[in-house]
This record gives sequence, C-alpha cells and structure tokens, in this order.
Amino acid sequence: MKQTRLILSIFFLITLFVTFLFSPSKVLAIGQWSATGSMISAHGITSMTSLPDGKVLVVSGGGNIYTSEIYDPATSLWTQTGSVNQPRDQFNPILLNNGKVLIAGGISFDQVVNTAEIYDPATGQWIYTGNLNEPRTAAILVKLLDGQVLAIGGRTSTSAEIYNPITGIWTYTGSLNIARAGSEREALLLNDGRVLVVGGATGQTDTAEIFDPSTGSWSFTTGNLVVPRQNTNLVKLQNGRVLMVDGINNPGSGLVYLTESEIFDPSTGLWAQTGSTNYARSAPATILLPDGRVLVAGGDNAGVPVLQTELFDPLSSTWTIDASTNSSHWAGNMALLTNGEALLVGGLDNNGVPTTAVELYTQSIRSLSALNPAKVWIGKGVLGIGVKFDLLAEVYKDQTLVSSGQVNSVNPGLGLGFNTAQLATIPFNTFSPVDFPQGSQLKIKLSVRNACSGSLLPFGTARLWFNDGQANSRFGATIASGSSDYFLRDAFVLATTVGAGPKKTIDVQAGAMCSPFKPFGTWTVIP
Repeated sequence: MKQTRLILSIFFLITLFVTFLFSPSKVLAIGQWSATGSMISAHGITSMTSLPDGKVLVVSGGGNIYTSEIYDPATSLWTQTGSVNQPRDQFNPILLNNGKVLIAGGISFDQVVNTAEIYDPATGQWIYTGNLNEPRTAAILVKLLDGQVLAIGGRTSTSAEIYNPITGIWTYTGSLNIARAGSEREALLLNDGRVLVVGGATGQTDTAEIFDPSTGSWSFTTGNLVVPRQNTNLVKLQNGRVLMVDGINNPGSGLVYLTESEIFDPSTGLWAQTGSTNYARSAPATILLPDGRVLVAGGDNAGVPVLQTELFDPLSSTWTIDASTNSSHWAGNMALLTNGEALLVGGLDNNGVPTTAVELYTQSIRSLSALNPAKVWIGKGVLGIGVKFDLLAEVYKDQTLVSSGQVNSVNPGLGLGFNTAQLATIPFNTFSPVDFPQGSQLKIKLSVRNACSGSLLPFGTARLWFNDGQANSRFGATIASGSSDYFLRDAFVLATTVGAGPKKTIDVQAGAMCSPFKPFGTWTVIP
C-alpha cells in the first residue's frame, strides 16, 4: 500500500510539472508591461491619435465626456487640453497632413450627430468644421494618400463621403455594397492608395470591400474571408499585406470568440488563414512594432477581459504568448511611441468601468554574445591546379562589424562538382557582447582571395556551395538566450533551417596571389 501511494505521488508530481511546463501561462516574456502616468479622466472606449511631436492625444469617448488630454512620453504625464464642443462616442480621430486632428459623427447624448471638429495642437483648441452630409455612428474614418479623409458607412448606412481639409467640405462618393460600421481597427489604407474595410458591427459578414479613390467606387475583394466575423482588427504589415486578428461570429447557436487570423494580399485580392492566436478575444488592440511583428493586447472573451498579450511573427506565421498587462484594458487602444514602446490606454476594467490606467510595453534588451565558426563548402575550377584560397568571414549587426575570422591556404579538390568541394572552418575572433534589439539585421559576408601562401598560380576560380542538406554552408550565433545555426539560403537569405535545394553556387575569380579579398556575397536575416 505504501509503495502504491508513493508511485501515485510521484505520478502526480510529474503530471503537475509537465502541466506547468507546457501551460500557456508559463511565458518566456519577450517584452514587459509597466504602469505609466494615469489619465486625468477615465476614458472607456478610447479614441486617440499620435501627434507630430510624439505626444498622444486622447479624445472624449466612452460616454458624454467633453475633456481631451495629452500624454508626454518625456515626462510620462498627462495634461488636459481643450474640450470638444460636442461630446461624442463611437468615432475615430484622424491626424491630418497639417498636424491638426479631425473627429466626425458619433453619438452625443444618445443622439447620432453629423457634426465634425478640428483640434489644433498649436492652440489646444477645438473648432467646428463642415458637417457630414448625414449623421453617422460608428462610421470609419481613413485618411487617403492625398490627405483627404474618407468616412465609411455607419450603423445602417451604405454611403461614404470625403472630407477636404482645405475647404472643410464633405462630398459624397461611391456607396458600399453593404452597410458597415466599426472603428479604425476595421479599415486601413493600402500601399497603393486604396482602402480596405472588413466586417462591421451591423452584423457578421464574410465579405470585405475596397474603395478606389481614382474611380470613387467600391468593389468586393476577389475572395471572401475564410471565417465570417465582426469586432475584428486589421494591421498592415511591413510587406504591405494585411493581418486580421480574432473577432466574433454568430453561427446561430450563440457568439463564438475567434482565434483564427487571416492575411489579405492586395495584389491578388485573396484572404488566407494564418497562425491562430492562443487566446480568443473580441475587439483587441493591435499595433505594428518596429521589428515587423504585431502586438495584440486587451479585448474580451464572453465579457471577461483578456490580460495576456501575444506577438505575431510574419516570417513564421506564428503567435507567441507574451507578458500580461497589469490591469484590464477591455476596449482600450494602443499607440506606437517614437522610441518604439507601445502605449496602452484606457478601456474598461474587470468590472466594466472606464479606467484611467495606462501602460507601456517595452521589448526586452537582447544581445549578440557569441559566434560559432562559419563552415562553408568551397570548390575550385578545373584550371585551378596548385591554387589555394584564403577565406574571410565577417558578421555584422545592421551595418556594424561585430567580428571576423580568416582561414588560409584552403585547397579543395579539382573539378566543378560538389564531390570535390571541401568544408572549410572559419573561426571568429573574440568580441564583446553587442546590443541586438528586435528588428536588427544579422549578416554574414563571405570573401575569397588567391592565397598569400602555398598557391602556385596567379589565377583561379573559387566556388561557394550552399542551399541544401549537403551543401549546408552556415555559421552559429547566440542572441539573447538562444543559440542557432544560420544556413546560407538562396536569394542571399539566412535561415535557421537548411535549404531544400537545389544546390546553389557562386564563382569568384580569385585574382593574383595575395590580392585583395573579393566577396561571394552577403546573407541577411532578422532573427
């Protein structure tokens, strides 16, 4: 009996350990959240925009609030600025090209309004501008490439209109195919000047539409969404494609909170499913970080605020669990500061009450602390009898040389085939750890020359082999706490997986004996 209890106890402890080890709550955080200066007034459904001087403006929102306030990253403090002439909810502010801020429509004292106002940072005052042609609540505003502003739909409206900042006048343009309402999170400007809009709080839909300013017309995207949804969020990636995150749908048996994410390709008009988030959430706040990844925070799941944040890596199409926020920011909003930090503002707390809490997201400091020798496959041409090569490997962080290494008098076999190639090992010189923030490039430059010692001819062709499991030219690097091999791949790309082939080669005429080094090329990755 004692032996049985002992076995059961051991089994329980092993199970507990494994559960802890693989639990989503056990996170090796990539970044961290810290509280910063609280807002003067609580703003529930937060509307904000970044100003040209790097400060952040929060406007009304979340009730019949007149006040606006500004966050200064230099002091971490909020100061009150001019009050709006008409308090409103369900709108989004737009930073105009002249540095002023436009708001329009929304709900004021339970009435849908058509008024619009302009904020001037120079005076701290709001003044009325031209009215919308019709009242709009939850209309979506997007600034076009020419600086004009497109107002899209509203709760039940299919119409759209364009604001001219010079004249202060709104003019109707082409109408949507279906009514859409939401926030700035559900529409964005594409790189080619068109506008993409998805979902809409008027109901679940699997459609998306694109507005073409050159024709003033709307058209459905070539393909529908993979998963119908509303209360979602769009983020434009660095390559111009668009990530759509989470949301809800209603198949008729009750709301379903989604983890599915999708990617829109503007060149094809098609949607494709990508990695799923670890936590389902409606109306999350998202932002594109300087390193190209996407941070998602806040949102709710069946009325329960989600504290856990996640990061999307477009290179691997995967989501990684990151640090939790310190408090609830359900329906909050985020802005990217000039120093690369993300500011998470307001929203509702655990009890559904508007909060003054504000937090900063900072990515952890990383360093490049070690390099393992470069191992490269070298061959030579058929006329290279007696020719030897000196090889040089240089590793860079962005444009800064981190370390280099050299091996001399390498003598591969004669012939152009891989069977005559030699795996040369190039050790790197010692160096001090180098700060390596997210988004930094890791590069290796490989060069060759006719050897200074041992060569018998003043000419010869050196051949570098790479890009498959045999020709697996590579080097190793330790960044943060992780060590990886980085393999030379086609198109001068580095990757942590070996190339799938076919084998690639680069030939270099090595020149006279002990002549200057000549490059094979430079391979790059953002780890």
